[in-house]
Amino acid sequence: MSKVAIIITGDVRNCSTKDVIVRQFEDYDVFCGSYKKHGDYISRIGKVNKSVLIDPDTDIRFPKGLDKTNMQHNMLQWLHLDNVIHKFKDELLEYDVLLKFRFDCRVTGGEFKETLKNLRAEQGVVHSMGDCSFYAEPRTFFRAFEDFYDTIQDGFLHKNDMDNSFEKSWKSEAAFTENLKIKQLVDKRPLFFRFSLDRGGYHKVTADGNKRLYDGTKLLGKFT
Repeated sequence: MSKVAIIITGDVRNCSTKDVIVRQFEDYDVFCGSYKKHGDYISRIGKVNKSVLIDPDTDIRFPKGLDKTNMQHNMLQWLHLDNVIHKFKDELLEYDVLLKFRFDCRVTGGEFKETLKNLRAEQGVVHSMGDCSFYAEPRTFFRAFEDFYDTIQDGFLHKNDMDNSFEKSWKSEAAFTENLKIKQLVDKRPLFFRFSLDRGGYHKVTADGNKRLYDGTKLLGKFT
């Protein structure tokens, strides 16, 4: 049996999947990165639960080289991951595998429970289905993502002339893929399970994650 740590990041949707996640990971050590308002719910997840919860009004740290003018909604998932892996690095390095998950990720197929118990990962390989969910052995995981948030500007081609359009926005999936190439890591797909994203009552608009996070000092989107 493998020693697997679950890392869950992002916002918590008002959806049925969040209750499934509590049951799904009840026997695992879980590390969460999210917002303080979800603290009561998040504390229910995992045999061991360790979290970094932030207040969006005061705790959003921008990637190096970027300011709030260029900050996008889809960068926040990487801030949450960055918070978790830096605060708990020494502990996370003690596991066999680190699996990154989302609060709205609903498993729809595959032998999830049985495979997870005995999950293995090779050095130099990140198993993924893009930036939604991925896993690796700890040293490979840290090689891939320990500095990812603070190198966002390197792949943000239009940071100096960003006009809030999708075309000139920073794209998380493309950056995820390019990051693994730069670090000469294998992006092995698909995962051992299938999933869908359960957005609950959240009305998803195409490419809304690629929009600016701020209008001056005012938070936009889901924070309004």
